[in-house]
Amino acid sequence: MAAGESALIPISPDDSIESIATRIRDAGATHAQLLVPDGTTALQSLGGFQRLLQKLEADRISLLLISSDEQTLNAARLSQVETVGVHGARVSPPSLRGVASNQGAATDPYATRSFRAEPIDRRDAELLAALDHVPSDDREGDLGDEDAELYAALDDLPDTYQQPDPARPSAGGADAGGGSSADDDFAAALDEWSDFDATNMPTRPSARPDRGPDLEPRRFSAADFDLDADDSLRRTSRRQTSAQRARATAKVAAVGGATARRPLATTSSRVRDYDEDEDLAPQSGRSRPSTPLLIALAIALALALALAIWFLNSRVTITVAPPATAASKHPFSNEIIPLVQIGKDSNEAVQAVPVSTPAEAVATGQVQNETMSPSGTAHGEVTIINTIGSAVPIPKGSEFIGKNSAGQDVRFSVDNDVTIPGATSSTSLTGSNTTYGQINVGVTARSPGSASNVDVNSITQLLIPGQQPIVSQNSNFIFQNAAIGGGSEQPQRIVTEADVQAILGQALTALYANGIQALRGQIDESKAAIDATTIAPSAEALGDPKNYAPPLVEPAVGQPVDPNNPVFKVTVRANFNALATPVGKSVADQLETIAPQYFFQRPDRPCKSNERQGTSVDTSHWDGEKLTIDGAISCSPIGGLPPETISKVLDSVKDQPHDAAVRGLEQLKQEGLIGDYQLPGQAQFPRFDWLIIVKPAEPTPAQPPATQLQPTQGAQP
Repeated sequence: MAAGESALIPISPDDSIESIATRIRDAGATHAQLLVPDGTTALQSLGGFQRLLQKLEADRISLLLISSDEQTLNAARLSQVETVGVHGARVSPPSLRGVASNQGAATDPYATRSFRAEPIDRRDAELLAALDHVPSDDREGDLGDEDAELYAALDDLPDTYQQPDPARPSAGGADAGGGSSADDDFAAALDEWSDFDATNMPTRPSARPDRGPDLEPRRFSAADFDLDADDSLRRTSRRQTSAQRARATAKVAAVGGATARRPLATTSSRVRDYDEDEDLAPQSGRSRPSTPLLIALAIALALALALAIWFLNSRVTITVAPPATAASKHPFSNEIIPLVQIGKDSNEAVQAVPVSTPAEAVATGQVQNETMSPSGTAHGEVTIINTIGSAVPIPKGSEFIGKNSAGQDVRFSVDNDVTIPGATSSTSLTGSNTTYGQINVGVTARSPGSASNVDVNSITQLLIPGQQPIVSQNSNFIFQNAAIGGGSEQPQRIVTEADVQAILGQALTALYANGIQALRGQIDESKAAIDATTIAPSAEALGDPKNYAPPLVEPAVGQPVDPNNPVFKVTVRANFNALATPVGKSVADQLETIAPQYFFQRPDRPCKSNERQGTSVDTSHWDGEKLTIDGAISCSPIGGLPPETISKVLDSVKDQPHDAAVRGLEQLKQEGLIGDYQLPGQAQFPRFDWLIIVKPAEPTPAQPPATQLQPTQGAQP
């Protein structure tokens, strides 16, 4: 059955809710009419209809129940199912009856019986066969315009010319009444002329030889001629002449007033034998449609059509919801939905399997800008003078500190291990003499560039590991140096953070695509598919650096690239995971049916037994370990609006202008009898109840929410 049609589904008394739901789905219709017999226990309770509606909630099938069982009708009405009550009779399941002619055949109370064909009389059969050859009654349709005008003129002759001549013998000897009229003879002559061409036509048409009974002129019928397609088209589309139109009008007026004429000679003798009696009968005896009856029928149809149009244009629909206090909304968040293996059916868990895999992507870029960067390093010597008698060792790596021309500290490293000799004293007649120990130490600037160049005697400190700083001139040591130079800069292409960020987005896009391919490689795609909504990290989440490993930049940021090929590359890595679901059954599709069942089976479900549960899932999230959903459960009363409230709604809008109808419904809303409503935009409402349809709507849940469901821990596969 095509979608959108309705189906009549008979129900047996021993059917269960599951079997009824299966029958409804198998019908394939969006509107099911259930023919329920008396004693169907599955549908005699409110709980039975509640279970049936829940099973059909995802199929969007509307129901109409037909039954004579009052208990079944009451339960259906409380469940807001449309009903048709049968009174004065009982609905029972169809009984099977045997077929006498074939006891093994399937029986059906509406089976079609076959009747034996009975033969008809031979004469009737011949008459029916002859009628197949009868041509059209319009003889002028077979004539040209000139011949048609001639026949019309003949029909207009005075009645005296059309009376039979008793003194003249019949042309054929067999005409009814024993003779023929003068115009019959004349018509016969015209028929004879039609048998000749222009060269053989008699010069005196009135000269007609005497014919005996056996010399009746040959008659032709339309069946004796084969017309091509063009001739047939001209014949059917030929316009009537003025004479033909006048004759048609005269024939309608003169009903029964003219003497029957002999049939046209263009009919064959075989056909004329059957048609003569009808042609010779008065025309008033011929059956023709009754004009007054047709006029009355047309008037009745016009009135019915006008009434139907008035009814459709006058009917209005008002949508009214129960009061907000009658419904409640219960939001939930981070509700964990269990998972089961693919192929294992469950009404409360999603068929899905976690899949994870690492992935990486590489993007390359070029350093576009040149910068001046240090290239040469300053080298020189520092002279150390020791004023004490003991030698002092200076290990390699010790640092001298000086200041450049900008006043910035510059550090120099000692190139080799050295020992400063101690001072020596000598005595002579002239007095004592002390010679200080002295050594020249090679040093190299710690940083390249011209900033490491220093002037003469600008080095003032020595840092020996593990000792206090030694300051020149303020200790037993004196430091002297010539100008130290060699530090310089030159233009280079240096990898910067801006260069990395320029291609990082490209690298992350490639990383996400590679991650999807890697996940698909972990499953059999003929049986399962990766749900794109569960891929983690998602494309948006990859914008956060904490969702992927730190990028690997080669050369590193701050390092120069090859001047001849200033290319660098960025490598990004991440671990991807997702859910693999059966082909054609995404997580969202499964949640449409699983989420309502999952919450309905929970012992702490918020909806009561006399309320209908509605489940809406706003978002779902897979974090690599569990599937969670956010949404809300709405609970609305099953009964809808009571009859007395519907009656008050009708009284508020019936025969009222739009503004008055709004005021009336607002008054009912303030009294707590109804909730939200929708009125059509017409200015005046009908005055009859049967022209106003009150359509129930889902009530607006009361705010604030009644309860907040607590998250539960769902089982993992």
